[in-house]
Amino acid sequence: MLKYIAKKFLMGFICISLLFGLPLTSLAITNEQAKVDKTVEQKIMSSDCGLVDPSESELNYLLARPNLVDERIKKDIKCLEAEAEEQFENSMRESIGIKSSWYYEEVTRGTDETVTSCHYDDSNGSSSGVGQNNHAASYSGNWADASAHAYGVGSAQAWAAVGPKIYITGTGTQNADIFYNFSYNGTIAAASNGSAKVKIYAELWDANGCVARHTILDEETGLGTDTYSATATGRFNRNLTAGQTYTIVAKVQTTATNYGGITANSDFWNGGSGPEGIAFSHIIVDWQ
Repeated sequence: MLKYIAKKFLMGFICISLLFGLPLTSLAITNEQAKVDKTVEQKIMSSDCGLVDPSESELNYLLARPNLVDERIKKDIKCLEAEAEEQFENSMRESIGIKSSWYYEEVTRGTDETVTSCHYDDSNGSSSGVGQNNHAASYSGNWADASAHAYGVGSAQAWAAVGPKIYITGTGTQNADIFYNFSYNGTIAAASNGSAKVKIYAELWDANGCVARHTILDEETGLGTDTYSATATGRFNRNLTAGQTYTIVAKVQTTATNYGGITANSDFWNGGSGPEGIAFSHIIVDWQ
């Protein structure tokens, strides 16, 4: 009887082991795959700006996960914009230090004046992977153009800015409205797994840095084509001090990133005084 009971117990134990052994093995395999997936995701998301030289398996892994593509694109755009902002700020701070009369127009405190000439221009950009950027600006032509293109796997950013500088003559400090007028024209386009973005700003700078900024345009597309064409008008109100220089600048900032889609383009580029990009018209200094 005892032998019979022991035999039955052993058979039952074997059955339970077989019954639960297969799921436990599958769970071990699943856990191991999860570790591999986590390692791949960490590598995909590790760089601040763009997926650098991905292997075919890494790219396939990314493209099979739309949410991960979105995260990677958002990180790219944030990095590209920060890079563009830093380049522009460095350019402006260098420009602030230029005191030559070639680089500003005199405005007498208390006398209203319209200024149609530009005195500041600059542009810059960067790209990685299969990315391309174009950028140029001309104070003598009052225009600034930029474009960013990404093909296959790549990213790019480009910016361009132009505007007048005014030097206040006379004595004392007085409040003034500075009205600005410029036009812009361009297109952003992207297919699936890509993004194109444009930002256009009007900014007022004094000797200490940027003291006012107006966002004129802030648009992004992840699928489709959008065209923007308009005239930007606005007003800065500021106390202006004699002996100080102030810069009113219009800036276009383009970014594009792409992961295996056809292309992503942010195109505000003509390379001259044509319709695309920014064309600065004038400012009016209206003393209060």
